[in-house]
Amino acid sequence: MIISLTKRITLVTASLLWGILMHLAGEVSPLTASFKENSSLLTCSLEDFRKAYEALGAAQQEAFISLLKYDNYFVLMYGLFLGIYAFELWTGRNKKFPWVIALPLLYMFFDYTENYLMKQAIRHPGFTWPYFTPVQTGKWILSLGLPLALLITDLLILKNYTNVLKGIFCSILLIASVLLILN
Repeated sequence: MIISLTKRITLVTASLLWGILMHLAGEVSPLTASFKENSSLLTCSLEDFRKAYEALGAAQQEAFISLLKYDNYFVLMYGLFLGIYAFELWTGRNKKFPWVIALPLLYMFFDYTENYLMKQAIRHPGFTWPYFTPVQTGKWILSLGLPLALLITDLLILKNYTNVLKGIFCSILLIASVLLILN
């Protein structure tokens, strides 16, 4: 009961934060456009990031720094949700893969590291780190692959269709509501 309630609270909070992040991302859309021109959407070098950031106006740079702050809260809530979801699935039926519970922590590590490196690149113009792209790649693989694996497990093995569909629907509804309110 407590685990299920905590999972729902973290999902709702992560969904609300994602809506806020999408709103803030709209304010720094030239940065996103610059990433599309200079590098992959998923990964880029710190130099490409710094060039794109420096091309923004002062208001857009402030919006991006706000985006990073909210992103850290999102990482915490989304990571907790994934951890609780993995724990719930692991304790519910199949206890063969206990290492799956550690994957959300690895995701949070990669995402926090990416945000930290971006902040360092903003504060210190000469800052470089050669492993920035692998950190971003690991973050994207875990942030998208882990929930997909958990959902597939929940749907195919546990046959938990209604709760999964309710969770997806509620998340979409919350994100859309936040975007409508903020715009």
